[in-house]
Amino acid sequence: MLFRNLKRALLSATIIGLLGTAAVSVAAEGTRDRAERSSKKKSGAAEVKYPEATREEPKAKGSPKLQSKLQKLVDVYNKDEFDKTRVQADELIANPAATDYDKALAAQLASQAAYNLDDTAATLAYLKQALELNALDNNSHYQMMYMLA
Repeated sequence: MLFRNLKRALLSATIIGLLGTAAVSVAAEGTRDRAERSSKKKSGAAEVKYPEATREEPKAKGSPKLQSKLQKLVDVYNKDEFDKTRVQADELIANPAATDYDKALAAQLASQAAYNLDDTAATLAYLKQALELNALDNNSHYQMMYMLA
């Protein structure tokens, strides 16, 4: 009888040990995964949605003079004020100090605003304008091409 209880105790201890080892392994893996995700977020690198793209990504930057106007445009768009978004985008596009990047970003936001206002003709015009400027990153560029199609 003592022998049976000893066998059971050893078997139970072995099972508990194996389960404990597996749990520690899974927990460590989960911690490693969280650390990887956290470092990706901190690095600020956007996920490359089109890794096989042959288009060379432009190095264009926005005009420092227009940074506040671009931020206001983004803020108005994020507040779902689509009429104001289009007005501000048109002003930026017409601004002689605006770089191609500034104009392309404004046209992209204006296209989204026009789309939300069910203005298909304006949506297409803004998308074409942003694509012709060829100044945005590949993710944005190819997403606009997809939307245009």
